[in-house]
Amino acid sequence: MGVRFGLDIGVASVGWAVVNDNYEVEEAGANLFTSADANQNVERRSFRQIKRLHRRRRNRISDFKKLWHSMGLEIPATNINNVLGLRVKGLNNRLSEEEIFYVLRNELLHRGISYLDDAIDSSTSLQSDYAKGISENQKELDSGSFPCEIQVKRLEKHGRYHGNISIGQDDEKVILSNVFTTSAYKKEILAILEQQKKFHKFLTDSFCEKYIEIFLRKRKYYTGPGNAKSRTDYGKYTTKINKETGEYITEKNIFEKLIGKCSVYKNLERAAGATYTAQEFNLLNDLNNISVNGRKLSKEEKEAVINETKTSNSFNIRKILKKATGEDIETRKSIFKKLKIRYNEGMDRTTLTDFFEEVETTEEYNGYFCSIAEAISIVVLGSLCGLKNISQIHQWAKSERVSGFLKEKFGINHIPCYYWLLVLLKMVKTDTLNQCLMRWAAQFLPENRSQTTISLDGKTIRSTTGMKHMGSPLHIISAQICELGITLASETVPTKSNEIPAVQKLLEKMDIEGCLIVADALNCQQKTAEIIVKGKGDYLLDAKGNQPNLEREISEYVQDGTLRKCMDCKRKTEKNRDRIETRTAYSTGDVAWLYGKEKWKNLNCVGAIKTEFEKDGRKTEEWHYYISSRKLSAAELLHHARMEWAVETMHWLLDVHYEEDYCRIGNRTIQQNLNLLRKFSISLLKQYKTRISSKRALSKIMLDCLLESSKICEIFEN
Repeated sequence: MGVRFGLDIGVASVGWAVVNDNYEVEEAGANLFTSADANQNVERRSFRQIKRLHRRRRNRISDFKKLWHSMGLEIPATNINNVLGLRVKGLNNRLSEEEIFYVLRNELLHRGISYLDDAIDSSTSLQSDYAKGISENQKELDSGSFPCEIQVKRLEKHGRYHGNISIGQDDEKVILSNVFTTSAYKKEILAILEQQKKFHKFLTDSFCEKYIEIFLRKRKYYTGPGNAKSRTDYGKYTTKINKETGEYITEKNIFEKLIGKCSVYKNLERAAGATYTAQEFNLLNDLNNISVNGRKLSKEEKEAVINETKTSNSFNIRKILKKATGEDIETRKSIFKKLKIRYNEGMDRTTLTDFFEEVETTEEYNGYFCSIAEAISIVVLGSLCGLKNISQIHQWAKSERVSGFLKEKFGINHIPCYYWLLVLLKMVKTDTLNQCLMRWAAQFLPENRSQTTISLDGKTIRSTTGMKHMGSPLHIISAQICELGITLASETVPTKSNEIPAVQKLLEKMDIEGCLIVADALNCQQKTAEIIVKGKGDYLLDAKGNQPNLEREISEYVQDGTLRKCMDCKRKTEKNRDRIETRTAYSTGDVAWLYGKEKWKNLNCVGAIKTEFEKDGRKTEEWHYYISSRKLSAAELLHHARMEWAVETMHWLLDVHYEEDYCRIGNRTIQQNLNLLRKFSISLLKQYKTRISSKRALSKIMLDCLLESSKICEIFEN
């Protein structure tokens, strides 16, 4: 008995059935397709690119073996592992036929990046670690070294040469990259072949030319995919048949099929975007839509703009408009200042995008379709709804309900696609975004700051650990206004080991006058204390193992029962479920006895906190010792020391609500900007809770915003 298998393939599912010869259903079912996700395309394309790379390598090796056979030579039966050493040896010494085979084979597997030959420019400022690594390589190549010699030197010195190697040099991080140009490898091959010609007759000029041809072989960009044997309509080797000759049609290039037809004149081809006529059309279209200082341009002014554009060496529309109209042009930034929307007046929903207008970008961007400020605003609004990543935020913003809401309430007319949203976030200069948010947070500092605590601590984004192109895990220092739950400022450091100077740099940026700065034991540093006092603030620092003498001196004083009785004392007990925590603080302004006190700027107080825990009948205790430039009572010490945990709480909220430690975005700038905007969103929510005196959980407020968009507007009400 035979069976037949049938499929019914739909958009979202596939139905299937098995029938016998009598067409009776033996078995049937249906499967739902996995929902579409743009992120899956990245993985699929990456996998396809790897397959293509391996296929081309196999083709080069196959053609090389044919060339080797054509010279009457046998393919070696055994493998050689130390090919790098052979490459260096071949520059000056004789190699065997077998060794030459494996050297030439290895060069075909790793032939560098060809486009770097055109991209390298010593006058260009290098920003990324990738660019700096290539620059370091170019310096050594220019000095006369070959790639193999550079690689061997790094292997001997650092134990490896693959990937990126981060080293310290003159107090600066230097990245050593294993990326070399194709031309550098070509020079190395020619040098090896020239030397080996002295010992081997089969290395003729013809052999060398054919080998170099295989080495440099690269598909032309206008050919597209496929070839004469494996045809596809996506390339010039099509599957279409010429009716007259009966042969396959091979087009000149793939451009014509990509151009398409004009939407107005159906029979005419559409002009390419880089052509003169297309650019002129775009300019005329923009001039019809643009408003200058609240009015439309006249015909004469449009003609003046076009003539000026044709004769200008560079295109700066603001300067050209100014010259053509004779007026100073009000930019969105100047309008923003003119309206006098002050940071100390807060913000509302109508000024959210204007608030971010002063954020700068890493490259020139005209804000066409969606401005940088609008992109930042979309991320902030999505974060207020508790959305964990850019993919979720984009999907939310694109929905019909939300896109209409954003347009009506926030003036965001267009939502960029997922990838363009990522590009816009990548363009944002992190330091200018940080300064913008610092000015917003500073408005909440009260006039009398004696009871205001600012806590500093760092957090490593765990997902960036192990990302090779990151260089090192992303570690971000945050300063928190503890009593308000608002993030005041941030600073990014390469690694946690650089946290101390980063904290000091951050303190110099902030307005800390009158505030008490609390920090963990890592930042109990004399220079840190000096910077805080210089900024007219006070410090409360935890003395631990990194200041052993200081910790021992205070410990011996506090643990002396007689002396402790003379100290101010305050006790507080808290019960949390089945755990009882009792904290007892001791403080004194008598510091004359403290050895080395003059090293700590304005040291006026020492103290200690004894913490006792009781759970299930078991008791434990621990001591913490403190120094401060402010004379604190025991009650004040208890309060301010507790505030140190406010920044830890904020870090915890980032992981709970946004799963920051699982964010797999591989770009350092985007990760930093997301961290800033998430902290800003939490600060907005905390401010909202304070304003309405609410005890409602942040997660519930976020869910309210997600389910009912109008709730977002309430957060921005003053």
